[in-house]
Amino acid sequence: MGYLFLANNGVSALKELGVFGLMVNINGQIVDFRFTFQNNIGHFDISTLSEERLIQDTLVPKFGFQMIRPIIAPKVDKNTRSQTYSLDAHPYSFNYTLKNINNGLVQFQHNLYQLKAGKENLLERIYFNASSLTVLREAMYASKYFHPQDGTFKLVFYPAMGQTEPEN
Repeated sequence: MGYLFLANNGVSALKELGVFGLMVNINGQIVDFRFTFQNNIGHFDISTLSEERLIQDTLVPKFGFQMIRPIIAPKVDKNTRSQTYSLDAHPYSFNYTLKNINNGLVQFQHNLYQLKAGKENLLERIYFNASSLTVLREAMYASKYFHPQDGTFKLVFYPAMGQTEPEN
């Protein structure tokens, strides 16, 4: 989670997330580190996110690459919004996925993939559960993924504040 979230919200805001997790590929095996702060119940649904803009900021120093991109994730089925972008000519992509899950929660996922032999391989997923639009907007973060050949990937997520007004 880190400094952005804690600086803006304080430690007590962690309970609003309910669950925060990091999945990472370690030597070809996906390991899931999950922190559960509270079992939340909400009334949140991806249908309310049709015009909610999220911002992705990706920096890969080895490639001299930086991309700041606003995203409005399109609906891919009744319970999922998702959008994937490639890192230009580099063999990587990132994805935002928002999924309806149990108890009126929406799970936010930020995924980093490496493309090998035409197939996406998950390198890192950061995820949390949001019980409201306010919680989704408060959960901005910065993370780093260290790739053995291509070095550091800095991934920053933040909402485009003011796009829509939260009802709760």
